Amino acid sequence: MNNLLTLTKIYIKQIFGRYLYGEKAKKRGLYKTVLLILALTALIEYSIASMIYMFALQLKEIKLQQFVLIYGLIISALFSIFIVSYEIPSHFYKAKDYENLASLPIQNWVVVSAKFLSGFLTALIYSLMFSLPTYVIYFIFNSVTVGGIIYALISLIFVPMFVMFISCIIGFIINYFSSKFKSKSIVNTILMFVFLGAIMAFSFTSSAGVLTNLFSSGECPLTIKIITPYIYFIFNAIYLNSFVYFLFFILINLAYLSLSILIVSLTYKKINSNMLISKSKVSNKPLNYEPKSQLKTLFNKEAKGFFGSSMWTLNGLVGPIMTIVFAIMFGVLLLESVEQLKMASSDDFTISITTSMFKIMYLGFTSVMVGTSVSTCTTISMEGKKFAILKQLPLSFKQIATAKILFSCAITLPFVFIGNIIFACFIPFDALFLLISFILPIISVLTFSVLGLVINLKYPKLNWNNEAEAVKQSLSLFVSMFSDMGIGAIPLVIYFALYETLFATLPLILTSLIFIVWFLIWLIVSLILLKNKGEKLYNKIIV
Repeated sequence: MNNLLTLTKIYIKQIFGRYLYGEKAKKRGLYKTVLLILALTALIEYSIASMIYMFALQLKEIKLQQFVLIYGLIISALFSIFIVSYEIPSHFYKAKDYENLASLPIQNWVVVSAKFLSGFLTALIYSLMFSLPTYVIYFIFNSVTVGGIIYALISLIFVPMFVMFISCIIGFIINYFSSKFKSKSIVNTILMFVFLGAIMAFSFTSSAGVLTNLFSSGECPLTIKIITPYIYFIFNAIYLNSFVYFLFFILINLAYLSLSILIVSLTYKKINSNMLISKSKVSNKPLNYEPKSQLKTLFNKEAKGFFGSSMWTLNGLVGPIMTIVFAIMFGVLLLESVEQLKMASSDDFTISITTSMFKIMYLGFTSVMVGTSVSTCTTISMEGKKFAILKQLPLSFKQIATAKILFSCAITLPFVFIGNIIFACFIPFDALFLLISFILPIISVLTFSVLGLVINLKYPKLNWNNEAEAVKQSLSLFVSMFSDMGIGAIPLVIYFALYETLFATLPLILTSLIFIVWFLIWLIVSLILLKNKGEKLYNKIIV
């Protein structure tokens, strides 16, 4: 029991301790660190609550506001699975501590239990981010009972058990098959994209409008009862103030928990052992001593590091893939809006204005999305302890920085360009807009890539034990993500704020040029920062 508690504390400190007691946190001070975390949490909670509140208003119009609870819990499950499903594999099957723990006199179930408890705590935190606002908004629009509040509070602990169950299944399948291949990381990445792509597709098809239609019958859909029965049980427990349904909710979640522990217990040792086995193949190709371009070699090194880490690949490609999703969404919404205007006998000018607005919205939202996960904001951190070797090589900082920036652009822009072509299929052919839709992303992606590198040089995270610490939980990632999203969102906010007084009368080309000039200014600022501060920060980094 002492070993279990000790290991659990260690894993919890690895996951959360760096936010309060890491080197950067110590420099800021505990008081400022806590305030920063609280501010970020409040911002996220406000965004989630706003989304759920808007859906509750739609349901209230048809007097079905009680179903906002089901909607919120579905969204909570989808997003939690989306996040946790590629943290669980790294937590159970890719941790670097397996060899050390296997050599110690610690039983396997102790290690698995400690990892499971710390992983469950992570899932609980992600789940609470969505569940809490859901319950608050539910009680705003529906009657409040003592029993309902008690059931809601207790259920917060049990809701993540379904998330852990699904994530453990996904983690097991992906790592089991990938451990059989020589290129484990590539296979792991492909399989993870398949699973997460399916989750994202289901998430976007479950939009507010679709779910409103699902609840129009006044009953919980059969699909939800079958796939997520725990949501159906807790909904009835709170809405009907029924202890029987609440008991069913507890029992089914305990079943999820038991199955999750069983999956991890049976697979932990086998999969980690297979991960250590190197399947090599002898190459009969003759050696080639021809000199190669240093920039090309550094670019290839960056590509191998990026695609060799499934977590880095997933984190770096989420934003670019989302640009394609947004292209389809905005295209469909544009067609629906134009069709409604035609049915309302609107004139051509109104339709043209609406089309122009959607074009600007597409350009703006695409710029925001590409700034959520540029690879440069974690590229230095992912060097890890190998960073010392990189610094000793006869390479200039300019060459290293150029390769990292070019690679970031190379993996992002193809997705954006595909999205542009898809969106262009939904609108009348407009060569000028098509040209702008290619120029603006090039500038914005280059801006975010340069700025991300500067931020990562300022806040590197080299001493990590798990890739998640560098890729998903570093200060550099959060600073870069919020900075890039802020830069991308500001012109969009100004556009909507001044639409009626200014932009409604401006031609599309002028509005687009304002966006382009805005990003050009930030590109120049980023390049100046990289030139004046980049090499100094690079030389100061010590592993």
